[in-house]
Amino acid sequence: MSQISSNQPTDARARLAAHFAGDTVEHPNRWSQLWDKGDFLPWDRGAPNPALIDLLSGREGNTPTDAMINHGTSGHRRRKRVLVPGCGRGYDVLLFASFGFDAYGLEISEAAVEKCRQEQEGNGHKYPVAHSEGAGKTEFLIGDFFRDAWIHETGVDVFDLIYDYTVEPFPKGARSLLVADGQDSFFRRYTLRSDLLGRPE
Repeated sequence: MSQISSNQPTDARARLAAHFAGDTVEHPNRWSQLWDKGDFLPWDRGAPNPALIDLLSGREGNTPTDAMINHGTSGHRRRKRVLVPGCGRGYDVLLFASFGFDAYGLEISEAAVEKCRQEQEGNGHKYPVAHSEGAGKTEFLIGDFFRDAWIHETGVDVFDLIYDYTVEPFPKGARSLLVADGQDSFFRRYTLRSDLLGRPE
């Protein structure tokens, strides 16, 4: 276990605040520093978000969220595409895929994306397929959520859902996040990237 030097705050929030103090332009590099060092990742709980598990599985009175959507007027169904920015080790991404979604995890750090791939390879069996049409695909990407360079790597124009609980508080002007079929009210949140969201087909 790593030692915290005496001049560092011991509370995780205070320590993170100290790490990110100063110019916000440096934040991407500072996230990378945390992942590269790997000894202080207080957000990593080692498992998917329990509330997301409950939602997707229909527990706690939730209606299970369907991973399929009707595509246009042809009647063809396709998998919903979900983006998880700041996905950490990818637990929630792997969970979404196990429930049939095509899931994309985005991290700013190459070290974090490598951890995602290790989680998928070493613990993928802990995410059993829970959709009648099988698991969706999983893709992990390196990029800055607020810049567009990574988008071209996905081959996706828009996402049906952005599952983001990393950017708070939401500033003025943030747009309400609505999934493409308008059905998943649990996911009505706010996103700074409403341009990435599709609309009902």
